Amino acid sequence: MSVKLKFASLLGLSLMVFVSAMWALQWLDRRETARNATLLHRSREQQLDHWLTATGVSLRNFTDEGPRSPRPACAPIPRNSPCRKTPRA
Repeated sequence: MSVKLKFASLLGLSLMVFVSAMWALQWLDRRETARNATLLHRSREQQLDHWLTATGVSLRNFTDEGPRSPRPACAPIPRNSPCRKTPRA
């Protein structure tokens, strides 16, 4: 077996391993993304359910009143809060 053939086969094998690893990582990422989306949906559903239970409002009344009610005012952010975005000079 010549050196060129050995090098070509090693290069081909390395390429196959790299492509297989990239495919596996992409598959795992998609699976984790789907799992996170499911968990987020469940969490939001539970939060809405807890809020509706705590306020005693039915979901039908909540959705009917939503577009007609004014948007609640947000509390102002204090000047020294780390959440306040400061303009960068």
